Amino acid sequence: MKKICFVLLLLILFACPSYAVVEQTDEKTYYLYDCVNIALENNPVVKQAKYNLEIADKDLNIAKSAYFPTIGASVQYSQMINSNKKFDDAYRKGYYPDINVYLQQLIYDFGKTSASVDMRKFYKITAQYEYDNAVNETKNAAKLAYFYVLEAQAAIEIEKNNVEISSQICDFTKKQYEKNKKSLIDYQDALVHLYDAKMKLQKAENLYKISLANLQNIMYVDEIKDFKIKRINEYFYVDAYFHPDFTHTVDNKLLYKRTKSIPHGIDVKFDAKLKDIPFTFEDACKSAYEKNPKLKALESTLQAMKKQLLFTKRDWFPVLSTRVGYRNAIKHVTEREDAANDQLKIDVTLDSSINIMKKKNEISRAKQIIYIAQNDIEKYKKDIYYDLRRYYEDALTAQKQIINTKDKIESAKKTLETVTAQYLSGADLIGYVELQNAKNSYNKAKLEYIEQLRYYSSSLSQLEKISLIKVEYDNKNP
Repeated sequence: MKKICFVLLLLILFACPSYAVVEQTDEKTYYLYDCVNIALENNPVVKQAKYNLEIADKDLNIAKSAYFPTIGASVQYSQMINSNKKFDDAYRKGYYPDINVYLQQLIYDFGKTSASVDMRKFYKITAQYEYDNAVNETKNAAKLAYFYVLEAQAAIEIEKNNVEISSQICDFTKKQYEKNKKSLIDYQDALVHLYDAKMKLQKAENLYKISLANLQNIMYVDEIKDFKIKRINEYFYVDAYFHPDFTHTVDNKLLYKRTKSIPHGIDVKFDAKLKDIPFTFEDACKSAYEKNPKLKALESTLQAMKKQLLFTKRDWFPVLSTRVGYRNAIKHVTEREDAANDQLKIDVTLDSSINIMKKKNEISRAKQIIYIAQNDIEKYKKDIYYDLRRYYEDALTAQKQIINTKDKIESAKKTLETVTAQYLSGADLIGYVELQNAKNSYNKAKLEYIEQLRYYSSSLSQLEKISLIKVEYDNKNP
């Protein structure tokens, strides 16, 4: 009866993972899109791009103002004192109030103002695309940082499990050494690997803190105590627990049967629900060339430069304008009399000036700027193609590697089960080195799995940033 109860107790212990991370659902748990939205709200680069867009809008209005009339007014008081008494009015001081009001309107300037307005229109379009690009870059940066946190979070689970297994191996080896069934070298090696496992756990915890700090930095928030993030289905991982009981001597056959019934490996309900790449490479290229905000900003800048060249060529053209003014002046006529006069004046002016040497070089300079803008566009198109090709291939490779690493985990798990069972039975063919190698292979395979998950998720995010084809993520638990 006692033996049956003991076996049942072992079954319960083996079925319950001791390091499962409990998902937090309080106000301090941040979803993927929570982090993205906070980053967009706080990022100074996005704010600056928004301010630049508003400035570009005002610059456009300023350029358009040349079409509107200019209203002016002035009031002048003149005082004249003659030093020669024989000169007219030498015997008194004269005060002459003079009031002017005028209205000036541009009639025609041979396309200079229209070229300036068109140039400012394209600059405004450029500012809009630069704002969109800042938003796009910020979203991608927040997602990449989020994926790093997910990987670091999963790595802690794996390393905690590694510490537990190493601790159990060390305890078992120590007891076997005390019974002269294992050598001192085995026990000392077990201690070394236990310390090594603890150091790896500390490193994983430190990387988690760093990745969390990086995410908060991208979100531009102060350090948040107990800051936690929610897993996403596309990167949902809970470590597979391998908990053989090293503390009891169990028959080899019974132990092997027991370890085979433990639900380790990657449990289906904890498996990442990978998305297929939601577009072909050709679709990604087409969308990028049509929608990429940075490319559109470069193209709009090119159009603005062309208008700048047109404006430069027309800058010396004459300006035809008219001015209508009203003047009221009071002038001293005699010692006892002042005269007032109302005056209406209409002017039509055709004005032009040019420095031929200066204008020639200004036109040449404007042309060179256009060549630079065209070169920037061609270069960025090639960069788009290369980056899309690279990230698309990275995503495809990571997709295959995820499948391979899952199989690798299962294979490493079976090897560890077999080696553990034989080591516990005291088989001469299996020593501590073989056990440690099997444990390390299992641990390494799990770390490779979560790394490939990050590679895949990051590659998808990069493809989304360049192509502007949206990739949806689900924060709900599987």
